[in-house]
Amino acid sequence: MVDKEVVTGRQKFRSLQRIMMLLNPKSNVKNFSAGVPMAALENIKDLPAAMFDVLVSKKTGERTTSFNIPGKIAAQAKGFAQAVGDIRYDIREGVDTSNRGMPGRYSLEEGGAARSTNATSRIWDGKVMNALDSLVGTALRVGDRAHFDAAYHGRLAELEMFGKDPNTADSQKEAIRFALDRTFQNNSGLAQALNGVRNSLNKARLGSVGLGDLLMPFVQTPANIADKLIDYSGVGGTAKAIAQLVGAKKTGEFDQKLFVDRLGRSFTGFGIMAFGMALAKSGALIAGADSQEEREMLDNAGVEEYAIKIGNTWHTLDWAEPAGSLLLMGAEMQKAGMSKEGFIQSAYAAGITGMDALFDLDVLQNVSAIFGGYGSVTENVGDALINSATQFVPSILNTITKTIDPVVRDTYDENP
Repeated sequence: MVDKEVVTGRQKFRSLQRIMMLLNPKSNVKNFSAGVPMAALENIKDLPAAMFDVLVSKKTGERTTSFNIPGKIAAQAKGFAQAVGDIRYDIREGVDTSNRGMPGRYSLEEGGAARSTNATSRIWDGKVMNALDSLVGTALRVGDRAHFDAAYHGRLAELEMFGKDPNTADSQKEAIRFALDRTFQNNSGLAQALNGVRNSLNKARLGSVGLGDLLMPFVQTPANIADKLIDYSGVGGTAKAIAQLVGAKKTGEFDQKLFVDRLGRSFTGFGIMAFGMALAKSGALIAGADSQEEREMLDNAGVEEYAIKIGNTWHTLDWAEPAGSLLLMGAEMQKAGMSKEGFIQSAYAAGITGMDALFDLDVLQNVSAIFGGYGSVTENVGDALINSATQFVPSILNTITKTIDPVVRDTYDENP
């Protein structure tokens, strides 16, 4: 019966986008590895968050965040290991045993990523395309599932530390909410806003293909990464916490865990930026070039922009968001100078650098082109549409090309 399910043209288009853009071992490795710095950042954040939690508990009489970080990490490790075993079983048996509705990072909501890996769930009539759709969907789930389960078990352990039964529906619902937030799959306000923009753009259609789907194939994860970057930026997290207090006075509803996490992220973000300043001062971290001349100088030295030096090799930080952008914000502060007179200018430059690094991600480059291009919005949309044609060139070809020929060529011409 499932094979006869009506599949829309949009579903097929979204599936084709996903296959072309994400069926790439490099993307899959980045997808999996991105959860490591995020988990580390969130665990560090729990220390200041627990301090704020103690203060807030004097008013609410409730605790939500524990100082027992080693205990939570142990529970996370257990959940991670269990998920790895389940993933191996799923791949071997061709099934999907994840029963908590985790869609997978960069899933395309109307495609097959959130569908079962069972062979009866079909987008395409042909076996080859169906197999590719299933393969990329499985790869997306594998990339996130271990981190999701680690966060899920870590939160249940934390709730148990405060005397709550981890087996109740309420505890498990809270653990799912926490895990979705940790893996950038939560429905944040920013994600809702960008989804609204995409839905509006989809009113302009070419057959079954909407303009929004073409220009913004990924929304949920990039929006949630940006949302976390705002929290960790220091000022942003504090401002959101204050706004939450104001809202709580009006509605009578107060999410204590969210409140202390935002404050904890603010303080942690300042520390990560300070670390970025130290790395930049030592020459081990590079932000973006300010001019074409500086870019050429970096290229000649074999140094990439937005990169950190590990050993004798430079590595870009696009896989480590939002931690990567925080480090780069610190690097920009170091470059601009932290004199009292220049503090506001330095902070502004750091914020621009952080967002530039974020929008430099492949999945957000069309959004960046529309709102940050040199022409009118109409001209920028036209340019983004032309660039969107690259979605249908398999990304794995680019990886193979860079492996065969790693030389970066500069096509800039001062007198075009």
